[in-house]
Amino acid sequence: MKKWIRSQVSKEIQKRKNNYYFIVPPHKRHLFEKSSYALGKDLNQAIETFESFYINEPNINSIEYAFNYGKSLTWFTNKTQGEQKQTILNFNRLANEKYGNTKFRNLDLKTFHLTDCERFYNQLTNNATEKKTTIGKCFKTMKSLLDRLGNDQNFAFLGKRNCFDFRRGKADIEPENATLEQTLIFYEESKKIGRDLIGFGSIMAFFFKLREPDILKLKWSYFVNDQYLLLPNTKSHKGKIEKFYLYDEKGNHLFREYQTIKNLIPKKFYAQEYVMTWEKLYRGERKRYTLETFSRIANKIIKKCNFHNDIKFNSFRRGGIQYLADLGATHSQIQAHTRHKHSSTLDHYINRSTAQQIEGSKLIRKK
Repeated sequence: MKKWIRSQVSKEIQKRKNNYYFIVPPHKRHLFEKSSYALGKDLNQAIETFESFYINEPNINSIEYAFNYGKSLTWFTNKTQGEQKQTILNFNRLANEKYGNTKFRNLDLKTFHLTDCERFYNQLTNNATEKKTTIGKCFKTMKSLLDRLGNDQNFAFLGKRNCFDFRRGKADIEPENATLEQTLIFYEESKKIGRDLIGFGSIMAFFFKLREPDILKLKWSYFVNDQYLLLPNTKSHKGKIEKFYLYDEKGNHLFREYQTIKNLIPKKFYAQEYVMTWEKLYRGERKRYTLETFSRIANKIIKKCNFHNDIKFNSFRRGGIQYLADLGATHSQIQAHTRHKHSSTLDHYINRSTAQQIEGSKLIRKK
């Protein structure tokens, strides 16, 4: 047996009662699924089993090693439990897919370049059993991981290069923009299955450009003033509550669809502090929706809608931004709605459309 293996026995093999255990040292926890392993009652057998852990030690340049290492960092540990599960699921969806003759998990980051990553993405989307947006989210998880590892000494060989940061296909990765008609269809489908509040959430996303985390933070007290709403903005303004006016200077209501739907919400829900609570009682109480539960149910409702295009819940917010652009709103007017810090961010949401082209042509006609 190798000397370096022998030297670790006293530190990493411990006897507890009649069994020997391999205790994984903290600096190697990212390499193993558990923090300790039973090695049996016989010392010699325990040492052989212990040695096998190091004989089978993974390639430190592999994507799987990088992902397991990332799970030991705040990149992963600061996520909520639901976000951690989704992160692992995103990796596992790619792990056993083959690029050439090699499984994704075993690909070497030193030789897996940006062009390889783009080919791999195209390979998966062309032979898709999953939707493009699902595959795109998996790639975003990996891009986020490598962004973090680029600043880690253990992955100095990456430098500033992130092979998952390819730009082609970005539009495919992002969800499509929903129309007002699709938003109203989603609302009606939500009502049919007793999920009125989730349906109302899509209306808030479309007309007031709220992200899911902000929708979940809405309180009924934010709706008490007839002249304006109070809207949270956790991403751009770190949770700042902002006024959003509902009437113009002549007293005309600007959001008729919103007001009509809000008036249809059963009064029993108003007794809760937060808007997004379960429509049905759970053990005598109305629980608040978690982001994970909200997204899961919303995705089920979207499937029931049978939309012809690739719609996610975030599509309602994106669609509301596109709706304003098609109506001829300027970047500054749209920015006032979205509450983005920088108007250049809007370019990620707004697509060129026939409506914009026609409105532009009308300006020429007026000359």
